[in-house]
Amino acid sequence: MPDARRPLFGFDPGWLWLISGLVLLVAAAVTPAADDVRHAELARDRALAAETREADRLNRYSRYADALASPTDDLVISLAQSHLGLAPASRHVVVSGPAIGDRWAGLPDHLEPAAIAPIDRPPPDSLLHRITSTDRSRLLLSAFALLCVMYGLLPSTRPSPGRDQDDEPIDLAPVPS
Repeated sequence: MPDARRPLFGFDPGWLWLISGLVLLVAAAVTPAADDVRHAELARDRALAAETREADRLNRYSRYADALASPTDDLVISLAQSHLGLAPASRHVVVSGPAIGDRWAGLPDHLEPAAIAPIDRPPPDSLLHRITSTDRSRLLLSAFALLCVMYGLLPSTRPSPGRDQDDEPIDLAPVPS
């Protein structure tokens, strides 16, 4: 008849060492991979911003080329005034900036989209990230985690709950041949 005072199972503190060692091993492996993912996402976001800016530039140049294909009087006057420094006799030219001869006769400024704002994400500032960010500290963390796992796998020094205290110990003496 089983003893009513005996628990079904006993708590072994080795499980705490085993679980904490496994968690540290996973953290040492996953944190650098998460950094690589963060850098890849940052590069992707920068490439998408550059692509959006270039698509906007292409649309602006396309609209400008379409306007040049079918010029209106206002467009011709504007081009003559900005590029050649000519104006109709009915208008007065007011120069606000460099003299007409000193200006570059390039495309109008409204064709260029605004510059891309710098995209940057700072790395997480945590103790775990600082420990796993260098190879040496990651190696030391992995060694400590393996030590915890090994300590957790050691057999318990307490008797198991299913074994009676009155049982005879096992004799490990060599068998005579």
